[in-house]
Amino acid sequence: MNRNDGYENQAAFHREQLNFFWGWPITLLMFGLGLAFLILFFVQRASGPIGSNPAPDWIYIVMSLSCLALSGVVINFRALSINITPDGVTASYGRFRRHIPMHRIAGIAQDEGSGLRNYWGWGIRISRREGKRVTVYNVAGHPLVLLKLKGGKGEYFGFSTRQPARVIEIIKSRITA
Repeated sequence: MNRNDGYENQAAFHREQLNFFWGWPITLLMFGLGLAFLILFFVQRASGPIGSNPAPDWIYIVMSLSCLALSGVVINFRALSINITPDGVTASYGRFRRHIPMHRIAGIAQDEGSGLRNYWGWGIRISRREGKRVTVYNVAGHPLVLLKLKGGKGEYFGFSTRQPARVIEIIKSRITA
């Protein structure tokens, strides 16, 4: 399905994709395990119990569905895409996308520390800072940029980037213009 919300078609000031290194190996492993459990289910149904203490049939089905679902989740989170256009900043992890219009950005700075230390992990994280909500789209091993947003809640939005100084420079030039 093509989810064209218009942001991809604008001339970008900055565009990058940060890949999760272990995404494909984990996906293939989970998919393989899912198929293996499905094969075990059919073997047990066709030729009788496997081993001296066989697992119930439903265990194979649950394990197969769990592994296949987990491989789908890993596929979704295998890459973080950042797109900065004249209209705003878009960060997306597969089907999860957040667009921040330029007029909503009050300030920007590089976030100190790592995603693991500051936000207890990688991926899409929701936390608190100075009593305000922080939503972060981050990838292991890359610095974070934090946007302070205007509006009623005074929230923050952060994302990983390979080039934090360039991203900060681009956004500062757009919000002060």
